[in-house]
Amino acid sequence: MAILKLTFTPIYAALFLGVVQQAYAEQQPLSLGSKNPHCVAPTATMIVPAKTSGGEALLPDYTRLTADKAAGQTHNRARAEGDVILERNSQILNAEWVDVDLVNNVTRAGDQFTLSDSANNSNINGERLVYNMDTRQGEAERSRFETAQEDRRIQGVSEKMTMLGDNRYQLQDAKINTCDPGDDSWHIRASQVTADYNENVGVARHAALVFKGVPILYTPWMDFPLNGNRKSGLLLPTIKAGSNGFELETPYYFNLAPNYDATIAPHLMTDRGLAISGEFRYLQPDYQGRVYGKWLPDDRKNDENNRYELSWQHQQQFSNTLSGGVDFNQVSDDDYVRDFGSRADVQRSNHLNRQAWVDYNDELWDGDFLARLQVQKYQTLQNKQRTIDEPYRIMPRLSATYLKDFDPYHATLNVFGQFTNFEHDTKQAGQRAVLYPSLGFDFTRPWGYVRPKIGVHATHYNLEEDATQHDGSISRTLPIFSVDSGLTFDRPYSFDGRDYIQTLEPRLFYTYIPSKDQSRFPNFDTTEDSLTYESLFRENRFSGQDRINAANQVTTALMTRFLETQTGKERFKAGVGQRIYFKDDDVDLRGNVYKREQGKSDFFVLGGGQLHEKLYAEGQWHYNQNLAETESFSIGAKYEHAPGRNISARYRYDRDTEIYSDHFDRSEQIDIGAQWAVNQNYSLVARQYYSLSENRPLDQLFGVEYKSDCGCWNASVVAQHYVSDLNQSKNAVFFQLQLRNLSNLGNNPVEVLRDSIPSYQPLTDEKAKK
Repeated sequence: MAILKLTFTPIYAALFLGVVQQAYAEQQPLSLGSKNPHCVAPTATMIVPAKTSGGEALLPDYTRLTADKAAGQTHNRARAEGDVILERNSQILNAEWVDVDLVNNVTRAGDQFTLSDSANNSNINGERLVYNMDTRQGEAERSRFETAQEDRRIQGVSEKMTMLGDNRYQLQDAKINTCDPGDDSWHIRASQVTADYNENVGVARHAALVFKGVPILYTPWMDFPLNGNRKSGLLLPTIKAGSNGFELETPYYFNLAPNYDATIAPHLMTDRGLAISGEFRYLQPDYQGRVYGKWLPDDRKNDENNRYELSWQHQQQFSNTLSGGVDFNQVSDDDYVRDFGSRADVQRSNHLNRQAWVDYNDELWDGDFLARLQVQKYQTLQNKQRTIDEPYRIMPRLSATYLKDFDPYHATLNVFGQFTNFEHDTKQAGQRAVLYPSLGFDFTRPWGYVRPKIGVHATHYNLEEDATQHDGSISRTLPIFSVDSGLTFDRPYSFDGRDYIQTLEPRLFYTYIPSKDQSRFPNFDTTEDSLTYESLFRENRFSGQDRINAANQVTTALMTRFLETQTGKERFKAGVGQRIYFKDDDVDLRGNVYKREQGKSDFFVLGGGQLHEKLYAEGQWHYNQNLAETESFSIGAKYEHAPGRNISARYRYDRDTEIYSDHFDRSEQIDIGAQWAVNQNYSLVARQYYSLSENRPLDQLFGVEYKSDCGCWNASVVAQHYVSDLNQSKNAVFFQLQLRNLSNLGNNPVEVLRDSIPSYQPLTDEKAKK
């Protein structure tokens, strides 16, 4: 659905409601009409179209006049009375009487008339009409009108309507909107409206946006595109409230070209001061991008001045095989995201990405060749304790992968190579080269599969001199061998009158990597992956290239699934897995070889699926055998009565996890979220995310959404309180009034609700109507 972007001079009703109310104290004698409580059909009209005579199709520029009584002079005048029907080209005029001046080609009609024109899909009726059916020029008194062009409908009423010919109109003392026929729940009321469909421009003077009879915006002049396309001008303001006080943002939009636009937005925050933001977007066949910036010169709540953010995202296709891009992000200080970002922004990484890359993809020797050249660094946002580790800069990195299938042998050759130059201000820098060729086979049958793989991981470092580390060249070469295998057994199964297929899927995953001390090797970009059920089937538990674990182990797992016989849809699955070690050696994140205390890994159990047509549940359990304690446990359920009606609840326990930035502790949390459409008009949304271990809420949210009977407007109010850091919290209030095919007033809460409530669906979605 296209959104009509209105253009206003910078005067708003919040400051002028009294003036507007006085200016429009007298209601228009004409009304847009009452609403059908069951909503009109999509093809309905506010005005009953003029009826035809039922005669044969006319030749171009021929006129047909039918009536109960007619008289006149040949080639001079004609007058008809009683059920008059006048037809010419695409136009049909119905009236109680018609007087036609054949010399000047002027038609007068009254006391009531209806004029329909199929050429522009318009209908007009009123009390008096003076009109030229050839030039489409004339005047109508106390008229109603409606037109639908380019899938966009506009209707209105006016004391006087002047038809200027060729799809141009001027209305005096008018009301217009884009709702369904007869719906005047909101409208633009103006002393004069000019509409030029040839130029796609509408202009209103002394105009007010009236909602439920109350003017909420006023301007002495505004213009707007008639078909919903973009147009330069001042957009509707964004209004919100929260930890920064009352906020008012008034964006001005520049439609520079069909493929370029820009927006400048002054932003008033009562608790902080005045900021200004700007955005520039561009789109070309070979490239596209966005540049955004915001500046707050004087922040009354922070000692920092000249606070800002900058971002640039760019993507470009140089040729069929060569592409590239830029992702640059920067803020003025460490607290900027916590002060101005949303909860989702705060939860993201403390490292803002700055990256540029070039990709090359092509076929080579009947295989696929992929390469990337990139440079990357980060802006690290420190916490209060300044304990966040700054990553290495990649200046540059060249990566390449070659893939080739040998179909007769069920084999795939994968050759990965990478060279990286790492830089850092306080840590040892250097270069790292990696070459990892591997050959894998896939023998899959209906009853199971065997997938062996063998490779050699070779790494070479050229390190710069450092006081605490070895310098010079060091290398590491390790063979890696793995076999993934599984069987599938199935049987028919019936439950609750339905037929299923139950599978039993034992799986073995064997890995062999010799142990090697890597304590002399730097750690440029490697972290240890979280232990999960899926991690049991990885060769290396480290991400990055600096650490490779030792392995002589097999993962044993058992999975069962319930599949619908007719559709094959998975309804439920459950699995259990554990790794058995055949040797005690392993490598930690520092590169030291150590001895395990247990011959088995942690124990993982998972399960979940659709327990009933409307009920879903899932759970996971991670048991640490070394400590004889539960490492993590989670269980959740979701009830979906219908789209827009769902309730979810989740409990999670972690023995030791990062709760806030660089703050680790035991965590026990419960998360309850709900969206419930009370009827087709109202929907309630709520979330309670509570830390049982800290005995305090982490995120609280409650809101109400409303959609009018036939969707001409909808509104939402959402209040949120959330923890942004160890001893910091924020408040936010989201309010939005959305007028169909016009614009949005307020601050859209949809993204916040989608992040907070599983399966959230806006009330305006088609599926959420019932």
